[in-house]
Amino acid sequence: MIKRICLLGLALVAVVALIVPSLFSSPASPGIAASATGNGELTAFCGATRTFSFTAQRDSAGNATGNAQLVNHCNGVTTETKINCLSVSGNVATMSGTIVSSNVDVLIGMDVWFRVADNGEGANAQSDQMTLALTSDPGTGPTCSEDIGLTLNRILSGNIQVH
Repeated sequence: MIKRICLLGLALVAVVALIVPSLFSSPASPGIAASATGNGELTAFCGATRTFSFTAQRDSAGNATGNAQLVNHCNGVTTETKINCLSVSGNVATMSGTIVSSNVDVLIGMDVWFRVADNGEGANAQSDQMTLALTSDPGTGPTCSEDIGLTLNRILSGNIQVH
């Protein structure tokens, strides 16, 4: 009888040991499939600089998240964009999203599209590149999977990383 109780007790402990960890662990989340980060300056049409900073990632399920801050020193416009689309091909990343904050109210809610190129690191690497950001009316802008033909411009300072 004592052996039976001990065996039953051991069996119960084994079942609890298998079940309890699964109650407290979170479900597996998709891994990061692609990412792009960067900050720096490039020349705008007026000859002044545009300052940029962005970070974006796409998980293996295809969900993209991130944000971008852009400052146009030609006209003083600042924007913050929520990135919802990221496409990576080699060293080039294309991002799109929606402006969520700006010092120019009419820009809030507009679509944004831009592309960057990571040209490597070190003294012998070419400068990284970025297009100017294209803004479009809400729901009408291109997504990150579209190539709209904007020219990649050499950044003056900073660094871009595409993975």
